[in-house]
Amino acid sequence: VLFRSVSATIIAESAARAEIIAKTSLILGPEEGLKFIRNQPNVRGLLVLEDGSLVRSRGLEEACVVE
Repeated sequence: VLFRSVSATIIAESAARAEIIAKTSLILGPEEGLKFIRNQPNVRGLLVLEDGSLVRSRGLEEACVVE
């Protein structure tokens, strides 16, 4: 059983699209929200659950470059 999502971070081609996807994924909850993120082209995401655990979409690490 996954805990409730409390935060979503989305990488998309525009801030407006990222905001819509983040809000939708929070409304859907962690399981359906992650499926929704995965079905969006050129989108990567991270959900933070209420217990502090993280749920990531595939490719998130490649999309984030930390120097």
